[in-house]
Amino acid sequence: MELIELTDEISLALAMQKFLNVVYSNQGLQQLIDTAREVFGHPMLVHDSTYKVLAFSYDVGDVMAFPEDTNGDKYVDEKTIAYIRSNNIIWKTRNGGLSHYVKKENLFHGTALSLIHIEGIEVAELVVYEHGQQFQEMDFKLIESFSKLLSVELQKTNFFSINKNLIPNYILADLLEKKINDEDTVNRRFHYLKWTKSKNLYIMVITNRTIGSFDSKIPFIIQSLKSFIPINNCIVYKSVLVAFIDESLTHILFNDTNSEFLEYLEVNSLYAGVSLKFTKLSESRKYYLQALKASEIGQRHNLHLTHYEKCTVYIIADLISSQYDVIDFCHPAVILLAKEDREHNTDFLQTLKYYIYFTSTPNEAAKVLCIHRNTLFYRINKIKQLTGITLATADESFQIYISIKLLEISNNAVK
Repeated sequence: MELIELTDEISLALAMQKFLNVVYSNQGLQQLIDTAREVFGHPMLVHDSTYKVLAFSYDVGDVMAFPEDTNGDKYVDEKTIAYIRSNNIIWKTRNGGLSHYVKKENLFHGTALSLIHIEGIEVAELVVYEHGQQFQEMDFKLIESFSKLLSVELQKTNFFSINKNLIPNYILADLLEKKINDEDTVNRRFHYLKWTKSKNLYIMVITNRTIGSFDSKIPFIIQSLKSFIPINNCIVYKSVLVAFIDESLTHILFNDTNSEFLEYLEVNSLYAGVSLKFTKLSESRKYYLQALKASEIGQRHNLHLTHYEKCTVYIIADLISSQYDVIDFCHPAVILLAKEDREHNTDFLQTLKYYIYFTSTPNEAAKVLCIHRNTLFYRINKIKQLTGITLATADESFQIYISIKLLEISNNAVK
């Protein structure tokens, strides 16, 4: 057994040496894939986050056909993309370690995948096809090591370069700095942009928590964002990425039930803030500041996608806590219940919060709390007895709900 393991280690080292020779001699991504084809003995390709094929082995056409665009660029076909999405292949790869094996119905026709990262951002994927020849354990070890070398090679290419001198950047920067104050001027200059302004827009700011490290990630983020947002809608402004979002994209980006975009932000440790909807581009700075504020709130509370319209309580909490003790603004019933929870290990505050939140649908409140409907009503009656509240008016319910939120946001412990 030890001899087998030693042989595998030697084989792995020899293979990696072949790959390193290609990388250090600057022979390029395609030569690296050609060399890997010889070593693996399997067809393979590398595609970016938009499923554009960056390089592929000579025999990958035996496995799948590539549609081409007018520029001659090749892409993964729609049928394969649909299969990847419907079976959550990318999610499984992210959660399965460095590589993931997709087993097919036909014996030895599976696929091994490995995500490629640069600066912690997912930028591409290595795909290796079994194609009738069974994968060995050694193949998976090699795939994981080879993916790291692909990251190095991709950083040497111009796949992820961005032109910071594009005309749209000047126009969008002028909007954000409010150098253009009237809508007529905006419309006269707008024909230089390569995207059509719809009636309604949002501004989104994307950044991360690490100060000073975001600039180096921007080219890779922009490249990976292309699968969600047109590149010409984005600008690098004051070390954050600012995107002008057409309303037609919102159902894709901000889908609460199944958001690939939210997952993208989470796995890449990015935080996005979204402004209110607006129509006048001359007012862009106002909405940029909204998005920036939302992203700051998201970072503080570990919310990867934050809409300004949902930030009201957070902003109120900031304003109050800057001059006062938040406790002084809380409803007496909330203070009492917080002490009760702490001293007797009850869950009254959470119960009351969701009961008010789902005012017309107590079944939903019970579901969120993972308790029976009867238990919910028992607790609410107990809360009313303890505090004297009735929850009969909107005013009382509002004061109680916002008090609970203020305590949560400020992380203020009731003594």
